[in-house]
Amino acid sequence: MGNENNAGDGGINKWLLIGGAVVAILLVARLALAIGDGSAQATPTPPPNAGVMAPFVGPMWEWNGTTDASGNTLSVPNPSQYTIQFLTTGTYQGKADCNSITGAYTVNGSALQISPGISSLVACPPGSLADQFTAQLFSVESFAMQGTALVLNLKGGAGKMQLHQSGAPNNAAVLIGPTWKWRQTLAGGNTLQVPDPNQYTLQFKNNGAVQIQADCNTGSGVYTAGSANLQIQIQQTTRAACPPGSLSDTYIQQLNSAASYFTGGSDLVIQLQDGSQMMFGSGTFPTAAPPATIATVTPLATNVPPTLTLTPLPACPGAPRIEFFTAEPTIIQRGQNAVLRWGQVQYATAVAIDQGVGGVATPGSAIVAPAQTTTYILTATGCGGQAQAAITVNVVEPTAPPTQAPPTAQPTAQPTEKPTDKPTEQPTAQPTEIPTEPPVTNLLGAWKWTGATLNDGTKYAPSNPNQYTATFAENGSLTALADCNTGSGTYTTNGSSLTIAIPVMTQASCPPDSLSTKFIQLLTQTASYSVQGNTLRLELQADSGTMTLIK
Repeated sequence: MGNENNAGDGGINKWLLIGGAVVAILLVARLALAIGDGSAQATPTPPPNAGVMAPFVGPMWEWNGTTDASGNTLSVPNPSQYTIQFLTTGTYQGKADCNSITGAYTVNGSALQISPGISSLVACPPGSLADQFTAQLFSVESFAMQGTALVLNLKGGAGKMQLHQSGAPNNAAVLIGPTWKWRQTLAGGNTLQVPDPNQYTLQFKNNGAVQIQADCNTGSGVYTAGSANLQIQIQQTTRAACPPGSLSDTYIQQLNSAASYFTGGSDLVIQLQDGSQMMFGSGTFPTAAPPATIATVTPLATNVPPTLTLTPLPACPGAPRIEFFTAEPTIIQRGQNAVLRWGQVQYATAVAIDQGVGGVATPGSAIVAPAQTTTYILTATGCGGQAQAAITVNVVEPTAPPTQAPPTAQPTAQPTEKPTDKPTEQPTAQPTEIPTEPPVTNLLGAWKWTGATLNDGTKYAPSNPNQYTATFAENGSLTALADCNTGSGTYTTNGSSLTIAIPVMTQASCPPDSLSTKFIQLLTQTASYSVQGNTLRLELQADSGTMTLIK
């Protein structure tokens, strides 16, 4: 009997230990629930690595054409050959006819800057619009969505690029199937970020019904959709009390004010009646969760609750680490390019380069063309603070070609005076006339191209200078007449240096002997200028030649 009693006592102790462990597990679970349901007043944070989010991010866009400031339209015969795709990493990729392009972009509200990057250098066939396409992209200053179309506005009001989504559907079937997850809403430059997109979902059904999850609530309703228009009416929802900070009511209100939509791959944008834009994705999003902890359970042989020791795991691995940041070359002449290169950056949530380069992915590179000696700073930001690396590109003036000194007037030799009965008239030396009019440095107005001479001996002389003009406006804009074509762009001056960009050109077929393309090409290679009277001289980059224009 004694042995039986001892065995019974051992069984009781065994069950006490098991019971204590169960209590410990329940306490840990309760703690997690308390944090998760908001009772611990934890502030939700956006999912990490959300990346760049804007209405145009995701789809592959094809270039339809460009309308310049005068209303002239350049139509692209093969839009699929001119594409750009903006990625959430702050980089872009695409195609400019027979070449591929990559680089970085920055967006702030409706402001958009697309920076030059890396491009292949294949010689595209005659008639290619590759140069115009890339020149216009690098002149973009803002964007606008018009239904399912993307409009890129060029600097100085030079024109508007029109793009459409590659393979864009013409019906609402694309809405049906995916579970769309609400990421954020853009409203007038402000962003409402969704802490956990997995808690705010939207599903379109074949029968015109719609189902939603709005945080701790679910709902259903109906929708009607066309090729671009969309109306949603949420008719019934559960009414659970969601935790403080929930966006449940806001989500439903915004869905009920839907006006239009467009999609691209795994992204959906719903434009609201007030112009705001709800951004959805159908991919996998990390679930927002409180910082992880390790629970150590100490079981007791009594009915006393076990002791829990919570050890927080490390939340941050440390400051960002930049592998390298270089420039090749570090010394250039004005008008030349340098390539910035950087390696992998660890422990960073954002990496950017100043001087207009903007946010970048790592590793990577970017082409820059500073007008003066410039220091570029790469800044990496993470939970452990910031880390920076800097590189300087030194800019020197192009070597000026030797100038020939003006001829000096030589005094006329005086004849030796000889006695004579008749006085001899002495010739008087005539000094060479030197112009005293100071040089005129005003670029404003229209200039006619009379010719160009390149250092390799090539010469160009238009038969009719009136058909080749460049007009400089006071606001920094420039218009060009190139035989049967017209163009528009911008110009900037710094002392005698001059930079010309003409991103928008019509593409009429001029006569075979036309110098239309060559005129625009030479103008955009300008490095400096000088004005003497009614003559304008444009010195080309790398001392490659000179253009001459007259008023």
